[in-house]
Amino acid sequence: LVFLSDGQAATFRRAARAGELVCPVPGCPSPQLTTRGPRARRHHFVHLQTPNDPEHRRAYVRRVATELIVGWIEAVHPRSTVETDAAIGDLTVTALVTGPQGNRFAIMFVDRRLGIDSWIEADETLNRAGMARGWIFAPWPYLKHPRPAADAAPDDPALLDRTRGDIVLDRALFREMRHQGHWPLLLNINTREVANLATPTGRVARRLRLTPPASADRVLHL
Repeated sequence: LVFLSDGQAATFRRAARAGELVCPVPGCPSPQLTTRGPRARRHHFVHLQTPNDPEHRRAYVRRVATELIVGWIEAVHPRSTVETDAAIGDLTVTALVTGPQGNRFAIMFVDRRLGIDSWIEADETLNRAGMARGWIFAPWPYLKHPRPAADAAPDDPALLDRTRGDIVLDRALFREMRHQGHWPLLLNINTREVANLATPTGRVARRLRLTPPASADRVLHL
């Protein structure tokens, strides 16, 4: 994969149009790309002809996310082996890591809506298989910021939290995960960054000296 840093659309445009850089989704019906460099958005690759398959975007996100996760594991744990899309029961594990002593760790990348009951069932399946596990979510559809009223005053608490950019709405699924001792993460494939979701006034928030949210909504630090 080729990472297009912001501001480099012009640098990669010739290679994309020449067919040296193509869509990484296997079987893409129109793999030819170009680049765009708008002022208001991050520079990015685009298809010359947009695929009609609605699942194409999801396949692209999963392809990139998997490679980022595997690359990180191989760099940090070079003595471990990594298997992608491994089958554990009826689950597909994004990255199954086996350490030098045989310990196994399952990383689950979630890019679809996942209910609490479905998560509990999946997590118990991995637990019965004797695996430690980690859950990483795509920002969509799990990342939402506070929504102030349309006529909110400048000092409205929800507006203040939304303006900060690092305050997001909590979710029932995340609360259940924390209750079970799991730590939900978010992965942004465009910036290649992982975000922690920390509870306000909690131990992590206090250690990092994070400013508490202004509103009383159920929110998290991003």
